[in-house]
Amino acid sequence: MAALTGIYSARRDTAQAGSDVKTTEGQKVALDGSASTDPDGDRLTFAWKLVSPKNLKIDLADPTKEIVGFDAPSVGAKPQLTLVFQLTVNDGSVASRDVVRVIVSPSGNTERPDNRNLRTVTVIDSGEPASKFAAKDLCGDGTNAYSIMTAGVRWRTFPVKFSIDASNSHMDVTLAKSAIRKAFSTLDAQISPSVTNFVEAASYSSAQIKVTWRPIDGQYRQLGYTSYTYRLDTKALTSATVTFDSLDKYFVSSVERCSVSGASFDLQNIATHELGHAINLGHAGDRLQSMYPTSYAGETLKRSLGNGDKLGIKSLYG
Repeated sequence: MAALTGIYSARRDTAQAGSDVKTTEGQKVALDGSASTDPDGDRLTFAWKLVSPKNLKIDLADPTKEIVGFDAPSVGAKPQLTLVFQLTVNDGSVASRDVVRVIVSPSGNTERPDNRNLRTVTVIDSGEPASKFAAKDLCGDGTNAYSIMTAGVRWRTFPVKFSIDASNSHMDVTLAKSAIRKAFSTLDAQISPSVTNFVEAASYSSAQIKVTWRPIDGQYRQLGYTSYTYRLDTKALTSATVTFDSLDKYFVSSVERCSVSGASFDLQNIATHELGHAINLGHAGDRLQSMYPTSYAGETLKRSLGNGDKLGIKSLYG
């Protein structure tokens, strides 16, 4: 996990959100209002809000806390992006406000092509509880069913760098990262067994594929989503993001099984599917494929690629 780039304070006497600050995209930023005080010693409430740009969404997790954090967003093709946050502190009768500006610059680690030559694709995946799963053994490699999300699009330069931010996964971070790495290894071995195609980046901001957790919609609905961006001229993938729903429950099964049980999702199982999207595999209609669009609580069969998954990868990278 990237280190915090700074803590920017807000004080009340007339609330003071501190000086403008600078960071780079992908870095962790903290906004700190804990120095706020009330002359009468009354208990204060806090409310952080992004006021500019209005069309941008920043996940502050709980904006009513004294200290909130977020990942600095991408600036795209812009030279920099200025975020304006407003802090409101209230003692129950009087409110005081101030703003702080966070200036985000490019990380300097990736090529920044013209946005007019880029297109972004996003796919959302869902989950189901174990009780809805067909009561029969489903192990096996299945049919040759597969699909490609966007014709001709693929990673064209290897190795591709990835990074994992499991801080919001609500599970052991080491265990979570290990499961994600195994999912990368599964795809790696299929693309080219003799070459390491996916390597861990030195920092989250420098990664081409970023894996993270965010609150989405809760248990058994949207497990997460994957988005990728590619160049229209060369059809080369330039970046991808895999986002898991931090409001769902994940674990790492100690055994591989065909059946399902419990209310949690095996992380390696889900990650293998999502990373399939990150290399441009689409959904398959065969439940035995990793790219089947629904995942079930407790299943692990998506950890291993099915016949269709392997054919899809071969069509892209063979």
